Order: sequence, then C-alpha cells, then structure tokens
Amino acid sequence: MLAVTVTVAGLALVAAGCSGEEKPAASAPAPAPAPSSSPAAPPPPASSGPLTRNVDFRGGQVNPPAEVVEIARGQQISLHVSSDRHDDIEVTGYPDKTEDVDPGDPEDLDFVPDRPGDIPVRLRAAGVDLLTLRVR
Repeated sequence: MLAVTVTVAGLALVAAGCSGEEKPAASAPAPAPAPSSSPAAPPPPASSGPLTRNVDFRGGQVNPPAEVVEIARGQQISLHVSSDRHDDIEVTGYPDKTEDVDPGDPEDLDFVPDRPGDIPVRLRAAGVDLLTLRVR
C-alpha cells in the first residue's frame, strides 16, 4: 500500500509540473524613486570654451559679411564690434544685452545664450545684421 501511495504522489507531482501552468515567481518589489523637492533641470551642454568674433561696420558694409555662427547653448560668446557711426548693438531675444557703439570707440559684448535657436545680432538704427548665432 505504501508503494501505491508513493507512486500516486509522485505521479501527481509530475502531472502538476507538466500541466503548462506556471506559477509566477515571487520577486522583490522595485524600490520607489526618491522624492525630490524640485524638478530636475537638464544638464547644460558641454562647451568648447569662449567663442570670439570681431565685426566691423563701415560705409554701410559689415566685415566680415554677416554670417551664421554655430555655438553651443551655455557657451560664452565675446563680440568685438566697431562702427563708423553711432548705433546700438542689440541681441534679439535678449533685451538686457544691448550696447552703444561709437566711431573710434569699439564695443565689447559678452554673453551666454541659454536657449537654442537662431539669434540675430544687429545694429538697431542701421537695421543691419552683424551676424546670427545658431545655438544648438
């Protein structure tokens, strides 16, 4: 009788293992993310150091001719602007970045673009683009 009981119990175990039904394995729950007090800001892109450009406006002409200058967001740009007439240098979209330029008194304008896109730098009264910064 004992042999019959062991045989039946063994067959029951084999049948349960071959039934195709799998029981989910117990796993530890994933840890919850740590709460934060403020949303994470994206890291600033790497820059390759300050970028310098010299621009001269004489006789109605920009030298070198207005160009598109590629720059990384967060990278410093230093502009050295000279002109044969009084005018205001303006950086489109950055109202706090304007400077006066006068004949014989070149102006330096330094800033760090903080958003991607095209940013024209121009002489306001002359309505002339000196260059366009393409911030990536």
